[in-house]
Amino acid sequence: MPEATPTDPLNYPFSYLVYGTGAIGTLVGGRLGASGCRSTFLVRPRHYDAIMQNGVHVDGMSPPTRIKTPDLVTNTVDAFTDRNIDVVILAVKSFNTAEAIADIQHGLTTSGHKQPAILCLQNGIGNEQALKTAFGAENVISGTVGTAVSLTKPGHAHVDKKRGIGIARGAKHASRVSDLLIVSGFNVRGYESAAAMKWSKLLTNLLGNATSAISDLPPGEVFAHNKLYRVEINALKETMAVMRRLGVAPVNLPGTPVKALVNAIRWLPSGMLQGYLTKSVSKGRGGKMPSFHMDIANGKPNTEVGWLNGAVAKHGQEVGVRTPVNAELNRILQGIVDGDIPWDMYRKQPDKLADEILKKR
Repeated sequence: MPEATPTDPLNYPFSYLVYGTGAIGTLVGGRLGASGCRSTFLVRPRHYDAIMQNGVHVDGMSPPTRIKTPDLVTNTVDAFTDRNIDVVILAVKSFNTAEAIADIQHGLTTSGHKQPAILCLQNGIGNEQALKTAFGAENVISGTVGTAVSLTKPGHAHVDKKRGIGIARGAKHASRVSDLLIVSGFNVRGYESAAAMKWSKLLTNLLGNATSAISDLPPGEVFAHNKLYRVEINALKETMAVMRRLGVAPVNLPGTPVKALVNAIRWLPSGMLQGYLTKSVSKGRGGKMPSFHMDIANGKPNTEVGWLNGAVAKHGQEVGVRTPVNAELNRILQGIVDGDIPWDMYRKQPDKLADEILKKR
């Protein structure tokens, strides 16, 4: 990918701090850096030497990109000192948002750096509100990444399925960020409503996620199981009911026809819908287990379920919509992660899990 020059139509490529160098941060920061923007990567100290030696790679997109000598830092004070950071790309898990906010504020205060825009590429509901409270609503750009991407090793991202990125309009630098993402090879769509974009992404994140993790079954098997299929459909219908009460309409995301999913849930006969979802969810995940399952299997001490199923339950309670299925999925999965509920209580026991959840309806 050629480097940007002063004669490029976009003229001034922004300088980014990539906060969270997992799959999403490596993908977006790597492509932006290869297109001529300056990408500074905030990395864990234990990964610094390996990434510095091997560079930052993104493959699975055409053309594959590599930053041979990436700009790496291990703390926010160094990141904001002697650099003019225009945008922070926040790509950490939702349970790390509060820590990231405090860390960014510390770096800005200590260095005396001006307030940059914050591009939030996190899943779930609630992160943007926390960021707006900390940094000002005008400085927070809401975004979603639909592209499926894996981190094969530190600094190396592989695109499994290219879809695109959604960016909500209105915040400082949102338009320029969208343009630069397009130049970097992404399929980008702008949205007037950040809420519609984020809740629509939430619907896709819920598919075969918590249920698969708790039961230790692939998403395709979850949807093929009649009772777990009912759990999934009820979780989605609860989410759609909360969205209606909030006045949030579903929107299509780049490469993801969310409105078709919603219409299918509303109108297709149950047997036809089950077959459609069993096939599409299995294909859409490319044979990979969902994120919640990987968190449990890898023994991670945290989970984002509170920002997904838990967010549906929280907002449902606030607006008077019953969400027992999402509430139970949130309770059980959080309990497993916290060590309060043995995973073996539900592993490979789909009937037990489904019966326990469905009786709450």
